[in-house]
Amino acid sequence: MTTQIKWTDSKNPDDNTLLYTAQFSHPQRDLIIAGGADKNVCKVFRASNLETVAVFGGMTKPVLTADTSNDGSMLAIGTANGSVHMKNLIYV
Repeated sequence: MTTQIKWTDSKNPDDNTLLYTAQFSHPQRDLIIAGGADKNVCKVFRASNLETVAVFGGMTKPVLTADTSNDGSMLAIGTANGSVHMKNLIYV
């Protein structure tokens, strides 16, 4: 089965967002973490209903990788300029 998660609300057919990473969170695996280029954001989706639950922006370069800590409390976002951005994850 293939399910598409809507990344943007853009109606522009030339919206060329490139995604470089997507994976399930640890340890619950109830979240999907994805990131890429265009607006250089990392988004968190709830796997059960595909709703966007968080958007982490402010990166100056594309998001190339993202992963959660083993206990699921932190998110590490790696960008194309060699930076690692650490974010807290609060599950609701």
